[in-house]
Amino acid sequence: MDFNSSQWKQKVAMAVGFVGVGWVFRSIFSRRACAPRSEIQPMRAATISRRYVEPDCIGEVLFVSSDNPSPPKPNKGQLLLRVRACSLAPGDVRVLRGDTSFMQKPRTMPYIPGGDVCGEVVATDPGAPTRFAIGERVIAMFEPDTPQNGLAQYSLVRTDHCARAPPSVTCAEAAALPSSALTAMILSQHVRKGDRVLILGASGGVGAHLVQLVKQAGASFIAGTTSKSESLLRDLGLDRPIDYLREQWWEVPELVADPVDVVFDLASGPNGWPRMWEGQAAAKPAIRGGRYFTTMPGTARPMVRSGIMSVPDILKMMCSMLLLMAGARLGRRSVPSYNMPALLIPSELTGDRRQPGETNIEALARRVTAGELKPIIDPAGPFPFTAHGIAQAFQLQASRHALGKVVIEVV
Repeated sequence: MDFNSSQWKQKVAMAVGFVGVGWVFRSIFSRRACAPRSEIQPMRAATISRRYVEPDCIGEVLFVSSDNPSPPKPNKGQLLLRVRACSLAPGDVRVLRGDTSFMQKPRTMPYIPGGDVCGEVVATDPGAPTRFAIGERVIAMFEPDTPQNGLAQYSLVRTDHCARAPPSVTCAEAAALPSSALTAMILSQHVRKGDRVLILGASGGVGAHLVQLVKQAGASFIAGTTSKSESLLRDLGLDRPIDYLREQWWEVPELVADPVDVVFDLASGPNGWPRMWEGQAAAKPAIRGGRYFTTMPGTARPMVRSGIMSVPDILKMMCSMLLLMAGARLGRRSVPSYNMPALLIPSELTGDRRQPGETNIEALARRVTAGELKPIIDPAGPFPFTAHGIAQAFQLQASRHALGKVVIEVV
């Protein structure tokens, strides 16, 4: 073979040309799908070095540094976000304390806390189609098994737990939506037009959004327990604020004279349902359509400081729930029906709602865009992305006295 012939040289040139063109196209499309690793490594993140810590002592185990390894490239069904804001939820405090280690715990130690975020899409799975484009602003909810990896510059999230952020809200406001407002939206679906509603914990992360959505659902009267800004809650749709520091909800004259149809218990814990039996006049019994919904099963925190619930503890909790439901069935003539719909929220998250092919979190974002729901952030926030700021945020979340959501800006 004559390697010096012009024909051979043309073939070599063509081969080199094809390789060059292929490399150019590969570079273009890979940049679309994934940002260069050098741009996102290393990253600033908050880490917690151990669990079973009370929020008041979080400063001993919380560190914020800029030398943390960035997440890997997205796999199928994942997005890589440049996080702009992260909101806390009760699950973040439970994981810190180790209250629910049998079902919610970090995958590794130390771990990056936080799970509900708003940020821009930096990378997608290059081998799978996605409905989100590079640079789009999205909201994302934590995975059900544990809230983790939100308090960092970059975070991997599940595509089916995401929705485009409403354009009318800031990143901090958008981060307040994914889990608490989503819980409120699912709970509000149990309200019928004309219902009288009582919300126990009306000023919290779920409650402040539930007030608005219950009003949208057609409730004729909404009462709610709170110790926070009554004027703000009235603006959101609350008709009768009940300051639980000064009066008991089961003794409020308006409720005794005209009992409510629905009770949403977001804060009472073990003291909520028993009061249904004592304060029968405040809520209609099941036989007259009375319904009681709780996000807090009536069981106390485990006392074992290791944070690990034993098998007897778990069986006791399950028996307690069954007894509550059985008691409600037997007491249909005197108490409302007992329901715990929040236990189904993780499985409902990716289900179609409202419109074909629309997930719950997408329906939530659409309702915010339409002006049906306003994100509520505690006035103390957004908190700064520092060890001190994050510690303050955790302590406020643990106090259960936040007005709306506790949000940290990640900048």
